[in-house]
Amino acid sequence: MKNTPLNRRQVVQTLAVAGAGLALGSPARAETKPLEAVKIAPLSSLKKDFDTAEFTFDGDAALLVRLPTLPNDKRRALEVKDNPGKDPTVKEVPAKDPAVKDPLVKEDDTKFYLVAYTRVCTHLGCKPNLPNATEHKMICPCHGSTFAADGSVVKGPAKRSLESIVIEVRGKDVYAVARAAAAQ
Repeated sequence: MKNTPLNRRQVVQTLAVAGAGLALGSPARAETKPLEAVKIAPLSSLKKDFDTAEFTFDGDAALLVRLPTLPNDKRRALEVKDNPGKDPTVKEVPAKDPAVKDPLVKEDDTKFYLVAYTRVCTHLGCKPNLPNATEHKMICPCHGSTFAADGSVVKGPAKRSLESIVIEVRGKDVYAVARAAAAQ
């Protein structure tokens, strides 16, 4: 078999094919650096419905919103019980059943929902305005896409909701911990 030297084009093609194969099949590609949790705000700062907290996550502007009801896409929301900034109301209620040992009953347990998402329009990547005070909608200044307070798309040209961010309550604070997997 004759050893023929490769010309420049053949070397570049070989390297490109090998590089693509490594990128697609490499186990190192699957190993991504986990994102560091970001403290967004104390729960006590979200006192009323539609209160917001702006933050940055993984390099993108983002928003945390308190909602009074569960959004249509339930995966986007975290349910929180009890009103932040207040202790649960405890009221003494006479025990009707003598077998009941603790006559203290929680009253007025409230629940609300928290959602967090990037403020990057899914149409062309512009930054939508903050939710307005009356309709609680965000309008992208570039092409007019409109998003509900939960980040779902209301009106195009954007076709997808704003990208969700996974949140957790740790103690009395809300943390952003990951980007949510894209909905299919």
